[in-house]
Amino acid sequence: MEQAVGILWDAGNRLYSCIKVHADYIVKQEENLTKLKEKMEHLDNICRDVVIRIENDEIHGERRRRHEVNGWLQQVRNLQQEMEETKDPPEPNKKCLICYGQSNCVSKYKFGKRVHKMIFKVNEVLSKGEGYTHSVDITHQPSLKPIYEIPHIETVGVDSMVDRVWNSLQDKNVGIIGIYGMGGVGKTTLMKRIHNEFGNRNHEFDLVLWITIAKDCDNAKVMNDIRNRLGVKDDSWNRSSEHEKVGKIYQVLRQRRFVLMLDDLWGKLELQEVGVPNPKKAGCRSKVVFTTWEEDVCDKMQADKKFKVEVLSEEEAFVLFCKKVGEGTLKSNVEIPRQAKKMAKECKGLPLALVTVGSAMSGVRSIASWRQAKHELRRNPWIASDLEKNVFGVLKFSYDRLPDEAHKNCFLYCAVYPEDYEIKVEDVIDRWIGEGFLGRSSKKSIYDMREEGHSIIEKLKLCCLVEDVMADIFQWWPRIKMHDVMRDMALWIACDQDTIRDKVVVEEHAFHLHSQKMELVEKISIIRASGMRRVPRCPNLVTLCLQNLEDNVDFSNLQIMSKLKVLDLSNNRHIRHLPSEIGMVINLEFLNLSLSDVSTQIQLPIELKNLEKLKVLLMKDTFTSSNILEVLESLKQLQILRLGYGGRVGGGMSFSEVDNNQEAILIDKLESLPQLEELCINLKTMRGIRKLLSSTKLQGCLRYVWLSFIDEPIEMATLLASWSKMKHLELITLQYLYNIKEVPSITYTCHLEALREVEINGCDSITHLTWLKHAQCLEILQVRNCNSIQELVKEDQGQTVDMDLFPHLRFLKLSFLVRLKKIYNGVLPFHSLKFIMVVGCDHLRTLPLNFNSKDTLIQITGETEWWNNLVWDHPTIGDALDSRFRPFIRI
Repeated sequence: MEQAVGILWDAGNRLYSCIKVHADYIVKQEENLTKLKEKMEHLDNICRDVVIRIENDEIHGERRRRHEVNGWLQQVRNLQQEMEETKDPPEPNKKCLICYGQSNCVSKYKFGKRVHKMIFKVNEVLSKGEGYTHSVDITHQPSLKPIYEIPHIETVGVDSMVDRVWNSLQDKNVGIIGIYGMGGVGKTTLMKRIHNEFGNRNHEFDLVLWITIAKDCDNAKVMNDIRNRLGVKDDSWNRSSEHEKVGKIYQVLRQRRFVLMLDDLWGKLELQEVGVPNPKKAGCRSKVVFTTWEEDVCDKMQADKKFKVEVLSEEEAFVLFCKKVGEGTLKSNVEIPRQAKKMAKECKGLPLALVTVGSAMSGVRSIASWRQAKHELRRNPWIASDLEKNVFGVLKFSYDRLPDEAHKNCFLYCAVYPEDYEIKVEDVIDRWIGEGFLGRSSKKSIYDMREEGHSIIEKLKLCCLVEDVMADIFQWWPRIKMHDVMRDMALWIACDQDTIRDKVVVEEHAFHLHSQKMELVEKISIIRASGMRRVPRCPNLVTLCLQNLEDNVDFSNLQIMSKLKVLDLSNNRHIRHLPSEIGMVINLEFLNLSLSDVSTQIQLPIELKNLEKLKVLLMKDTFTSSNILEVLESLKQLQILRLGYGGRVGGGMSFSEVDNNQEAILIDKLESLPQLEELCINLKTMRGIRKLLSSTKLQGCLRYVWLSFIDEPIEMATLLASWSKMKHLELITLQYLYNIKEVPSITYTCHLEALREVEINGCDSITHLTWLKHAQCLEILQVRNCNSIQELVKEDQGQTVDMDLFPHLRFLKLSFLVRLKKIYNGVLPFHSLKFIMVVGCDHLRTLPLNFNSKDTLIQITGETEWWNNLVWDHPTIGDALDSRFRPFIRI
């Protein structure tokens, strides 16, 4: 019985509790609704505080709200919406006994239950929200993806360069890396390959950013690209000042170890102005890598390492070409691979050209079409296989960025030389002066124009529009060359982008000129091609260069070339005379007859005196006729004159019969030329030498002087005193001066600041050349067949020669100095020395070199026995230089 009562009691209590809960939905409805409104108001306040915290964190764009907080804010918004629907209780209707006479009992029950549940929800959201107002992190710094892989780029021949750049990226002493090279050589492709390596190799960088630089290097665009990669939101970015934008980027990057990759940089980018921490700063572990066409951008960016991207080898070029042609096309005909190899060779290793031409030939299965395409590519590359659109258009941008018309004209002019031609810097600057490209902006002296010419060449090299030619033991003078595709682009521009294709005609193309197009021709240049029999009839010709001609060339058409300004007939050993018609080319300003046998048998045409506008006359290494005297006195506009022999042992005479009077008369004629600024001359009489040395005007003009075959006594002190007054004297040649009286003391002082080249040959009375210590700019020194020289540079007792002797010397040649024992008593630094050649100097047992000489020296040439018998201050010096030695082989 008691057990039954207990069960009933327990059931009753449970029933009561259940009824009470549900009754409270109605009975305590107003109380619960008030409580709910209070809690919701509290929740709204907390929500506002949380939003303020979030906005403060996100305002700089560095942090993002956590997903959990976003979910909580959404819960608040949902409760707020639900509260809007819950704030008003149901309207009264019928009376209900359970509700103590209140009406609408069911509606009130449902409403009360809803309020009760909402209080429960609000309590949960409040509990979490109270933590968000102070202690809990509600935002976080987003983890950026370290690298977004760029679509796979097929590369050929870049593995070695990739490894070299990668090693520099790991080097803690390297902060900025520059990659440079000519347009189309594959710099961007290399950079993309390196970029993707970050996804394949182990490294310690947090972030890799790739930014393509606009051509105008706009800082605003650079910063915008960087912030997009960093994930800075638009609204935060757009309402920031420029200074704040820089700060936002800096605040993010300074906390990371990043690699910033800048593609196609055309000028200096001030990293701090775009918010990038300086990678060169101590303690900074980040890197900046960039590509550029111009080497000097590497220097402006203060690159710790710079790498030049070269063209592909012939084998690599063929591999890349075949990849673009496609295996199916190559296998469709057994002849196609052979034609493909020839076409790839025409692209000269330039990846952009290989990709363009190879892609164009993909799917071409007709062998006749391949042969025709190869012919077009060889003859007129700018009309073949979209080269104009896809290659020249890209390369032209570097040309367009050259600073002025002088740079552009000088660059285009290099294209008149043949493919792969090694252009002597001296010769091309002569031509630029003759064309009038230099000194246009202001009245400049000839020497200022030469400086301008050298500056332009340096700029063209830095822009990778031309390139240096490596000197060797037999060709030490500075030379440049153009890549063949760059040359084709230059010809395309020079011909008004192919609208006037015959405007500039080079090499064998001159042999095929159509008569109807001869009026369009402005420049003809034939340097290597042979077979010309008649100078083309081109009435509007401005420049004519004809070299390596046969003797029977017909020059009669010169008389109709009234606009001809530049005539270069150098390097023509077979021409025995010039036609009298040359005197009718009255507008001629430049005439080069150097290295020609003109007038050996027949004198120069006297009609040359009619060339009253002639400014440049070059007859170096030419056997000059005596009537040059009559010609010269009429050339009142002459500014540059180069006369006589220079450089070949046993050469001819300056005149057919040399006597004291002729050279003295020549000097008088030269003094009477009012515009003369530059003179190069060979003298063979003492009267001529004295006359020259006494002329203040000619001393200021003299650039090269050759003195040769003189028996009379010559005082070296007199020569040095006069040379010291010649501020433009660059070259001195003394040949077979048999009776030179040396200066009384080796401490004799002279001033030879401009002297760059000295050649002494067959001067047996000379015992030393200590006076050369005053030629601090000397670059080339050749001494041979001087039987009395025992020491090249002597020391006075108690006085030491300046240890920085010959700081600019690049080439030293000593041959058949039978008594020479030493160059100098000690070690010389030789900061610039590249080549040494010693032949027939059996008593020379030491060289003034040390272990560091291997850093500059390229080659030492001599007899093997002589090399093996050299004595060094330390044996490691000889071992270090042994790889530079090349044996001299007598032929």
